[in-house]
Amino acid sequence: MNNAVLLQSMFQRAVQAFNGGNLEMAAAECERMLGIDRRNTAAMHILGSVAFRRGDPAGAADLLAKVVKQDPGRIQAVITLGEAQLALSRFSDAAANFRKVAAARPDDPVPHYNLGLALRGLGRLDEAAAVLERCRDMDPSVPAPWNVLGDIRRAQGRLDEAVTCLERAIQLDPGHSMAYNNLGVALQAQDRTEEAISVLERGLALQPDDPELHYSLGCSLQEATRTADATASYRRAIALRPDYGAAHWNLSHSLLRGGDFSEGWAEYDWRWQTVQTADRHPQPLWTGDPADGRTILLWEEQGLGDTLQFIRFAPQLAAAGWKVVAVVQKPLKLLLSNLAGVEVLARGEALPPFDVHCPLMGLPGRLGSTPETIPSRPYLAAEPGKVAAWRERLVSQGLRVGVVWRGNPDNKRNPYRSMPSPLLAGLLNRPDVQLVNLQKDAQRDELDAMGAGARLFDATSDLTDFSDTAALVASLDLVVTVCTSVCHLAGGLGVPTWVLLDARADWRWFEGRLDSPWYPSARLFRQPSPGDWASVMAQVSEALPGFK
Repeated sequence: MNNAVLLQSMFQRAVQAFNGGNLEMAAAECERMLGIDRRNTAAMHILGSVAFRRGDPAGAADLLAKVVKQDPGRIQAVITLGEAQLALSRFSDAAANFRKVAAARPDDPVPHYNLGLALRGLGRLDEAAAVLERCRDMDPSVPAPWNVLGDIRRAQGRLDEAVTCLERAIQLDPGHSMAYNNLGVALQAQDRTEEAISVLERGLALQPDDPELHYSLGCSLQEATRTADATASYRRAIALRPDYGAAHWNLSHSLLRGGDFSEGWAEYDWRWQTVQTADRHPQPLWTGDPADGRTILLWEEQGLGDTLQFIRFAPQLAAAGWKVVAVVQKPLKLLLSNLAGVEVLARGEALPPFDVHCPLMGLPGRLGSTPETIPSRPYLAAEPGKVAAWRERLVSQGLRVGVVWRGNPDNKRNPYRSMPSPLLAGLLNRPDVQLVNLQKDAQRDELDAMGAGARLFDATSDLTDFSDTAALVASLDLVVTVCTSVCHLAGGLGVPTWVLLDARADWRWFEGRLDSPWYPSARLFRQPSPGDWASVMAQVSEALPGFK
């Protein structure tokens, strides 16, 4: 028997074994073929497909790339190569290969579907949606394109379309657990929390070991302020996928909200495995060991309010024998420069030599802090001369009350934590109150809507950095503010501060408390239900006459 006939016989046996699920026999026949002809693309093609079927996409991609290079017209090899590249998140290569297949098979929905997945992986959502719409229209009875298109529409903020697509995917395949997950996430994005919980629970009834479903359910339960249930869902997701960074990160929020600092701060370190990027320094990260005369670099990692809140731990390190260097946002440098034992630098300035480093929000965990041991005495100080100057300008005989009604618009929770400015109009109508604007970026229409006029003292144009704002705040009797940097500034200064919180307030305010272990001068006013700022302001108006 000549080699050509022998190779053909081996190939037929390999194909039959592969199609029958006998991957070992298929691979063995292919290896025999390559022993006769080491460049045999048919054998390499089947071996690459075997590797992919066995869960080895890297091995499959290596073999199939050789096949496609030698025989570009072997379309099925191009398809499996693209699938392997998708599994490896090599989206650019996958997209190129699926474009070839789609061009060769323009009426086949499968390559269009995979091209859509690759484009989504590249973040080219508009292109991905267009390709998936074409795929869907080729055969509207297939649920997978509806599901992926729906998830893309959610990512684009086109939530109504997302829900429609995902509901259609579930109608076509009531057992499609991924569609339940994506629908639950889309409903949550519409603030339809109870519906999201119901959908995700239906998905889990079908697929109880899906970590994504448990994680998404935890997120919705957290939004419903069902902290204990959210914690249980995150723990289940982690049990199923121990390296699930987002689940660890959200678990930390639930634990900290409940006052569990011991485990909560340990889980908080998982933020570096999610969307945040740690500062890169050749020196080691501090793990909590003693000073021994060394220098530690502390660095800001999140917002201005976070820096103001957590810088309180820097003097504690100095008192423990560390030489402390703190890198903060530039607007905070002057204000924080008087912290005892702390050298303060602005982000971007040259760093002195140091031995270890630590992000500011990693300090309470490494210091073993608990809600009872948080350093809570006023730790910020305003410049006395600036305070005196502001008091000369504030000539009111009544209470001088500073107000802030919204936070940083770039914060994803800003729509929840901010309130409409007209709700402050009731405070303006009180003859015993001098209202002082602390909203640095207040818009004219916001001031007009609250009926401010001449009754509102507004000198925000004179505030060049936080040292100016601190002096103005220190000259007031009371600050009434939503959860933004000003509440941490006022609390750190020891100024009486009324913090207005949405029903799903951030973990740092704990659960159900009306006081704050972070700031003894703070009083918390919470929404009784999501979006109910009117009730919060009614509580403020009722409490104000008794304020001393």
